Amino acid sequence: MNNNSFSLYAESSSTRSADSPSLSRRHIDSSSSIEPVLNFVPPKISGHHSRQNSSSQPNTREKNPNEDSDPFNLLKMAPTIVKKRKGSVLARNTILKMDHFLSGTNTNLDFHLQGAPNFRVADLNVYGVAQPTVIGLSTILAILNCHPKSLNSVSCTWFSTREEPLVYLNGIPYVLREYADPMQNMSAFLGINSIRLEKVEERLKSDIVKEAKSLGGLILVHQELLDGTIVPCYIAADKVQTPKEVFQEFQNQGYRIKYFRIPISPEQAPEDNYFDEYIHVIRNLEPTDPLIFNCGIGAVRTTVGIIIAQIIRRTQLIERGYPDPFPISGWSYLDSAQSSGDINQFVAKGLEEADHLNEKNNALLRLMFLLEQALDIKSSPQSAIQWIMQRGQLIEKLKEAVVGNYQSIVSLTALLESGIYSKKLLDTIIDKSDDVVNLREIILTNRIRQITEVSSASYDENNYLSKALNGLQRYFFLLCFTAYVNESPNTKFEQRFSSWVRARTEVWAMLQNMRRKGPRLYFFRPVEDLRQLTTHNQKKLGHGMFDMVATTDATVETENVVINVIFKKKKKI
Repeated sequence: MNNNSFSLYAESSSTRSADSPSLSRRHIDSSSSIEPVLNFVPPKISGHHSRQNSSSQPNTREKNPNEDSDPFNLLKMAPTIVKKRKGSVLARNTILKMDHFLSGTNTNLDFHLQGAPNFRVADLNVYGVAQPTVIGLSTILAILNCHPKSLNSVSCTWFSTREEPLVYLNGIPYVLREYADPMQNMSAFLGINSIRLEKVEERLKSDIVKEAKSLGGLILVHQELLDGTIVPCYIAADKVQTPKEVFQEFQNQGYRIKYFRIPISPEQAPEDNYFDEYIHVIRNLEPTDPLIFNCGIGAVRTTVGIIIAQIIRRTQLIERGYPDPFPISGWSYLDSAQSSGDINQFVAKGLEEADHLNEKNNALLRLMFLLEQALDIKSSPQSAIQWIMQRGQLIEKLKEAVVGNYQSIVSLTALLESGIYSKKLLDTIIDKSDDVVNLREIILTNRIRQITEVSSASYDENNYLSKALNGLQRYFFLLCFTAYVNESPNTKFEQRFSSWVRARTEVWAMLQNMRRKGPRLYFFRPVEDLRQLTTHNQKKLGHGMFDMVATTDATVETENVVINVIFKKKKKI
């Protein structure tokens, strides 16, 4: 054979090294009727083998060891995994849902931090944010000069209001939910205290570690897409931590941070004991140190904490000789120390009237903005102005509601010694802290949606009506708390807020009445009857004492620029 020719046989190839093992050449007799045997083609079964004979043979094929870890099989296993979970917390038909979802982020905020949705800055060095990732938490602490590498040495205090069990997987927060209702918090943990909740999270972590071990290091979680779809997905459970462990790790690394867990239900009005816990911590802190509050999406519970902190800090600063950070027109510490002559009284009266007129104008602007959002008038953004002009009598009632003058709140204001001033102060702080949600206006928003977007066929279970009542109770509690702080002799707050409320039997009876009777329309007077909010194209049924009737459509006759100006003014209010 020519040395330059290519050979299929290794031993005759010129490229084969001398020390390679020799292979014997295989000779095939072409005269034989037996077909050549190919390495990866099984022999053909002869015709005399019947299907029955072949099927009667036991299947001796060994299971592919990689079959369980095949991606397609893992996806098919997802429903089975959820149904067969056996953990003490991560139990049957429960899932781990990723905490963050794009639709819950407010894109109009000044700050946008990766891993820290809805981060915002309030007055008096108070901040709010959604549940952060580990990276987001580090970024926030760096901004507040609490990072080990920060040039200035500052210490901060962090309050988590989450009532639902959480766990961090690879630095990302996941929340425990029921498979059948993944968008709602689990009712089983309603009213749980921080000690029990953190024990639950430790057991949840243990369940995750066990499940990941059985799946080769993977854990099944669920993620919410932009359109609200919940999809299963697998991640490697490389690092599993409880929230407490996350913050302890930051402290061990030199971050200057204190961490407190004060569980609050997202669906219900805060209890008086929550306020006592906030007071117990904040009263012993420097009034200039950063305070950060977080809940799931950084909305209602976070805003409640922001407002409570500012109410307390205001008194701490005034006690130390600083000017009032939230001055209210008509009330002044300087005026009380001076003699009031006729001219001063005349000027004060004029200022009070001007302030009252300004409040009415602001109420109208806020109402127009609220109606645009609550009625969801997307096809005709100008219609709110003409709509208002057509419903003068109803609009006056809506204006009273948008500034919080519900019958129960007006009655409470009259019962409290500092009621009028405390309500003005509370409303001022609420309006300054409404980057994500306005705790007073959300009452009217849900009241309107209850009548225009019926969410349940049951009167007592109507979702929007229940939310409106919870918001009214929350506002009621905040007004009581504001009066409690204002009427305290000092900032030691030796009498507990819960004791202070119960000592005022009329106030306590009003609150208990709302809780006992549940959602009732007369609690929302003067806006108990909103039948005019429907259009002739949409006849919907209300709940309780009223049935919806048809009214005329809102027409369009105002320029777009008017609404744009209104929205800009609303941002400045």
